[in-house]
Amino acid sequence: MSKDIGQVHISHELVKQKIPILSDRASENNRQVLMTIALKGPLLKYDVRSEIGSEYSTISRRIDDLLKKGYLVEAGTRITQRGVPETQYGLTWIGLVASLAIDEVMKNALEVMQKNLTSLNTKDLQDIGFNFVKIYALVREFFESILTTQQIEAFTKALFKGYLNSPVPSLDHLAGAEGSLSIENLSWVMIVLQSSWSEISNLPDGQPIPVMDIIGLLDNPDILSLTQSLLLQASERFKEGLENQYRLLVHIPGEIGTILQGLSPEDKPSQKVKEFLENELSRPSFSLEVKE
Repeated sequence: MSKDIGQVHISHELVKQKIPILSDRASENNRQVLMTIALKGPLLKYDVRSEIGSEYSTISRRIDDLLKKGYLVEAGTRITQRGVPETQYGLTWIGLVASLAIDEVMKNALEVMQKNLTSLNTKDLQDIGFNFVKIYALVREFFESILTTQQIEAFTKALFKGYLNSPVPSLDHLAGAEGSLSIENLSWVMIVLQSSWSEISNLPDGQPIPVMDIIGLLDNPDILSLTQSLLLQASERFKEGLENQYRLLVHIPGEIGTILQGLSPEDKPSQKVKEFLENELSRPSFSLEVKE
């Protein structure tokens, strides 16, 4: 089963797999909470309840659960009419991605990011030199100078579909770091970009995104400085991940196969494999080498 969001077909089954909170028993309430905060920005529990109209206890449980799972984050406080400071809740990056499964949020993605700037500008990002408030303003201004409103929406949809179709884990898995867009998650961004490339380049309406023009962002000194740092860090982390996968899926099985070749039970193959594994797994690192 699939649904048509704009002109990009989104698989309902993939949404369920990649965004579990939108497929469980509480999915409708989760959807309502995410949509409300996405479109309004950080809110008190009472504000969300007023917007949705459900029981306060239900909304409170949903917000607490989404907070625990990393889809929402505490985004400051606000003094209520009773004169008491109460916590506001905003979207994390994981929450932002999840909310894009909702049509109204998808159509207003740039506004949603604007509304949730304070919660998206996380400490993790600031620690790696990424001031999202400043970068967002630069990127939005640039995008709006080279893309139409329809192209911006199509670009967002293509990225979302790219995530759903990619091997990137579900949002519940990625939300382990409280939904932050840390350097550990940046390598996944590259995979999503690759997965969505054909969609971006061949939009159904015949208006492909001028991707190469977007590279013009690098002429801004702030973007250039950020990119120089982030790409090198992300590349190194991604390389480490690939090396670990190669080691576990290719190198070790291949070496064990070589050891076992020609052996019989009398040769104690289990002991030879055990010795190999003890030696292999004790190595602190593994490096891929390109051989002539």
